[in-house]
Amino acid sequence: MGNTLSRKKKLKKKKTERINNGDESDKKEQTEEDMMPHNVHNQFGDGQTGIQTDTVKPQDITVEVNVERQPKEDSDSMPSTSAVKTVKDEKDEKTTIKSKKHSKLMVAAIDFGTTFSGFAHCMRADMTKIYCHDWKSTYGITNKAPTSVLFKPDMTFDSFGYEAEKKYHEPEEYGDLSKWYFFKNFKMILYEYKKQLNVETEIDDMVPGPQKTKMKAIDVFSAIIKYFTKLLLEKAQKSYIDLTENDILWVITVPGIWDLKAKQFMRESAIQAGIPSDQLILALEQEAASLYCRKMPIFVEEKQDGDKTISQLPIGSKYIVLDQGGGTIDITVHEVIPEGNLKEIHQACGGVWGSNTINKEFENFLYQVFGDDVMSTFRTNNPDDYFEIMNEFELKKISYTGERESERMKISYSLIECYNKLKRMEINKSLGETKFEGKVRFGKDKAFLQKEFFQSFFDKSVSAIVDYLGNLLGKKSINTEDNPIKTILAVGGFSKSQVLIDEIKSTFPDLAIVVPADADLAVLKGAIIYTFEPESVTCRVSQYTYGVPNFTPYDARIHKGRRISKIGLQRKPMVDDAFDKHIEIGQILEIGQFQQEHEYYPTTEEHKSIVLDFYASEEKNPKFTDEETCYCLGILHFDITRRARIFVKLNASGTELIAVARVEGENQEIQGYFSLI
Repeated sequence: MGNTLSRKKKLKKKKTERINNGDESDKKEQTEEDMMPHNVHNQFGDGQTGIQTDTVKPQDITVEVNVERQPKEDSDSMPSTSAVKTVKDEKDEKTTIKSKKHSKLMVAAIDFGTTFSGFAHCMRADMTKIYCHDWKSTYGITNKAPTSVLFKPDMTFDSFGYEAEKKYHEPEEYGDLSKWYFFKNFKMILYEYKKQLNVETEIDDMVPGPQKTKMKAIDVFSAIIKYFTKLLLEKAQKSYIDLTENDILWVITVPGIWDLKAKQFMRESAIQAGIPSDQLILALEQEAASLYCRKMPIFVEEKQDGDKTISQLPIGSKYIVLDQGGGTIDITVHEVIPEGNLKEIHQACGGVWGSNTINKEFENFLYQVFGDDVMSTFRTNNPDDYFEIMNEFELKKISYTGERESERMKISYSLIECYNKLKRMEINKSLGETKFEGKVRFGKDKAFLQKEFFQSFFDKSVSAIVDYLGNLLGKKSINTEDNPIKTILAVGGFSKSQVLIDEIKSTFPDLAIVVPADADLAVLKGAIIYTFEPESVTCRVSQYTYGVPNFTPYDARIHKGRRISKIGLQRKPMVDDAFDKHIEIGQILEIGQFQQEHEYYPTTEEHKSIVLDFYASEEKNPKFTDEETCYCLGILHFDITRRARIFVKLNASGTELIAVARVEGENQEIQGYFSLI
């Protein structure tokens, strides 16, 4: 697949001034000279020269802006962030984006998970036939493979999934891999590093050694995506000889709780992998799962004759979508509206309580029992045995039901030997002096864990999920008395855990807890459905408050201690870095609709482009962009032809943000470009 890399420009950052700040009197007092640049000399009509201020200086920085190529007018792909067709809604005079269905021959979806990943496809002619790629493992055929990848010493891709793990953990068969790169469970960096995430972000590999080696995260992600595209095309062309890479629309799923940086990172990874931007869309995982399960039989209804029947969620029903994966738990609330469509009534939320939390608790147990020194030596000398222990626990975790009084699992004898050698003590004897006495014992190559103790590995994750659900259900704004939430739709691989589902059921006995048979594939299959029915989700709720920094008139009552800049000939006192809010957290966003325009004025003579710092906050009304709750997502760039007022408006109703601007006196709208990573 040919590379379609983003066109990049180097820009000088320029200050802009928001015009409509302050109260009405402030606006009336503003003259043209107030709005002139505050860091350059300009000629006024009366021959006077503007004076350069001594408090605000020009700040020249070099930034790279991702400017994606514009698709042709007759492009049959889905609209993307690089090509926005806008129309006027005559009823409310608000600009909206019209969705249009794609006409590609094939749709392919990638579910890039923390623990497991996979891809699926279907032909446009029949969206009901969705085919998931099969992965071969020692346990049989699976529809997803571990998110593990192996790179050669020169950082070129070698293998993925079960094959990568087999090579890495069986070095005696494949030779010395000490200079290779192995990565596993690395998706979480996109959530954990969200404020610092960029194209230079690196991740540590897992190959044991005195010094950790790193690779760029974007290279790791893109290599896997490229491998998926290669596998799909090779397989598809066996059945459809004339099919080309241009006939495929790709959709990649992303967690709803990801911020805009992480979403753009995933898009750039796919573009680097060779997927053209106009053949790529992102789908929110919870929405994809919700669409897939939308027509599932959920309710048990009793007929007049006493018989019972299974029915779908009726119009007006509210339900929680609980996407439980390996890394994060992603939650949102949907309501069914006419024609089977959905609307989001609470912004995406959740936390880092996925099933990997349970693995971490088990790993902590091993370190407490055997000691840091033993575990460090064991992992360095026997990485394959350590992998087998963790893999054994993974299988036990998934299948655990709590029916047996104790759980037996394999423990490599090399770990027991390592302990005996370093500690000069038998492991079971040493347990008598710890809090684990009576809860666990070790055989030659086995461990026996008491039922209650084994289940304690789940406690941290399960209690966090249940507590969060309780708080969400306690919000009267969404869980109303006249139309309460009655259903929790649990999807994702972690939803297969009987311990978790039983705890949710016992905590919320009045709710219907629905777990589809293929809960781990609901997101993947739903992503394909989303490409055929993008209009099915009619509105979303903003996850953050978005805005840009600007000048605002100085007010001694509220701006005490703030830096004051004197602007224009009248030297009017202004305060910098005020948070100019465009969109508020919790705001309902109608799909395709732009928000109200904000006016700005460039404050430098160079007027070929406008660059705005773009901020996010989890507060409803942040006052300044340097507050602790605010962080800079990146920059927003517009190409303009002359120095004049510009009118900027945003559309955050989609999975990615869109911005357009209009120059005063011109009717044509200019596409904005976000550079967030």
